Amino acid sequence: MGISTVSDDLKNIRKDDTGISIESAKNAASASNSTVSKITQRLRNISQEVQKLTLTDVSVNIDDILVDSDQTLKNLNTALPVLRDRLTDVEALSGKRLPGANMTEIIRRIKDVIKETRHFLHRAPAGSQCKYRQAQHAEYHLYEKHSWLSYTLPQQDLNHRLHFSLDVKTKLSKGLILLVAGRGVIPLLALYMANGKIKMSLGQNRLIQHKQKSSDEDWHRVEFSVEKSSFHLLVDGIRVTDGHLPNNEGSSLDFPNPVYLGGDIKGYTKGHNITIHSVIEMGTYFGGGHIALENYFNAGSQLVLAFELRPQYLTGLLFHVQSHKTSLNVFLKENKVGVKLNDANSAVSVSVTPPQSLCDGKFHVITVSRKRDIIKLQMDSMSERKNILFTSGNTGLDTLYIGGTTKQKGVAVPPLFVGCLRNVKLNRRPVAFEKGSRVVDPVSINRCPKE
Repeated sequence: MGISTVSDDLKNIRKDDTGISIESAKNAASASNSTVSKITQRLRNISQEVQKLTLTDVSVNIDDILVDSDQTLKNLNTALPVLRDRLTDVEALSGKRLPGANMTEIIRRIKDVIKETRHFLHRAPAGSQCKYRQAQHAEYHLYEKHSWLSYTLPQQDLNHRLHFSLDVKTKLSKGLILLVAGRGVIPLLALYMANGKIKMSLGQNRLIQHKQKSSDEDWHRVEFSVEKSSFHLLVDGIRVTDGHLPNNEGSSLDFPNPVYLGGDIKGYTKGHNITIHSVIEMGTYFGGGHIALENYFNAGSQLVLAFELRPQYLTGLLFHVQSHKTSLNVFLKENKVGVKLNDANSAVSVSVTPPQSLCDGKFHVITVSRKRDIIKLQMDSMSERKNILFTSGNTGLDTLYIGGTTKQKGVAVPPLFVGCLRNVKLNRRPVAFEKGSRVVDPVSINRCPKE
């Protein structure tokens, strides 16, 4: 007997039904115990692996990661005793001969157990987990506007025939990629993006750039170097016109450590007309939490909801709207993207299943549109549509839940999503998560970690 079935039975419970309901609650708690234990073990393994890491050439602060992992383990370890204590209370009550008036207390205790169990079950991700291919070389993702990494390199490498090579992938048209501050006649070495083009600067009047745009979300190999009387830049093997250094300035470089990737934390680029924002990947990461935009959405006769998706688990609720008579759910169910529109007496569903797994590390463009009596779902180049055989009478604005919900009614999948969403638009207007929204953690707005 499932949790929802037990909850329904409580409405008409009788004294002689108590034993059956208690057994159902025990089964539910046992299921939660198993689920939470698996999550606890997984987090403990992750924590142990993180503690083994030794970072030598990169200044990365992982204290926050360890603190979060430890806190999560503490929360999970605290949850199970709570469930066990409440179950013990219910069992103790069931062994007493209580007057009928105390049945209300028994029912309340059983409901508490069920509510606690449901809470922890619904916090666990559902569906298959995406197993992304590990990078074959060091790969770092700079997500925050002012995020950065720093390296310490041998002084000989920095100041004698300096040469760098790296791979860059971004969709942004501007941002700092690499920076070294100088103390000699060359004040700095900066590699950055401007107007979608990769540029190299050694200070005022020392600038060269690649002619083609590289802000296309593909990887680009960049190589750049400094010689005695010139400096060079190659992008994807294409060499741009060399820059000139008078008086053999390249032979007297004075570049101290560190070398910065992604940010200028001390203002070295000030006065050199160089964009300092990090080259980052935008989006919002949902780790089991959700965002609620109140008085925002109407699932009436016409709508266009567009977004980009990159999941970490292949089952979960993406969007949910519930009014008095109408509901709309957009969801993932084992690699299938689906839409379900409900009226008081009817429902219509449409889904698209891609030929390849959505666990490919890429964002997939999805559009849900309703125009009068047609509902259409499009994902990348695939699309399906269905006729709507009812007319919605809803004219008010309802709460739009993104990434999950605490509402259970009419939701066909577990009410949470784990993964990234970006470029969310409603009726062709961007949806601003930061304004007028209620965020239920864990949600990270404007940052999308990658497996």
